[in-house]
Amino acid sequence: MARYEELKSVNTSEGLQNLIIHANVITEGLFVRMLLFSVFMIIWLGGYFASLRISGRANLSSGFAVAGYVTLLVTMALSIVNGMVDITSMVIVASVCFIGTLWFLFDNKD
Repeated sequence: MARYEELKSVNTSEGLQNLIIHANVITEGLFVRMLLFSVFMIIWLGGYFASLRISGRANLSSGFAVAGYVTLLVTMALSIVNGMVDITSMVIVASVCFIGTLWFLFDNKD
């Protein structure tokens, strides 16, 4: 019979990051990737609806670029803690940021 890890095995007196690292280890890295995806989507949709409200036109490319940079900053902040963000996630977020910047620069709407 397989024994599942419980939260009792995590030392929470050292900080909240141990709970997040524990959840990340149990889900094999999916927890932090979903957290970063959530940050990206919230910022992207927030920028989309803000530009729609302010100018009357929605600009997907600018929201995508801003969301990429904000997600890159969050990823770099989370990578300070060991075991939180792996190099694959960092490369994916940096490439999405780069693609968003190119999309914004070559968008010919304005």
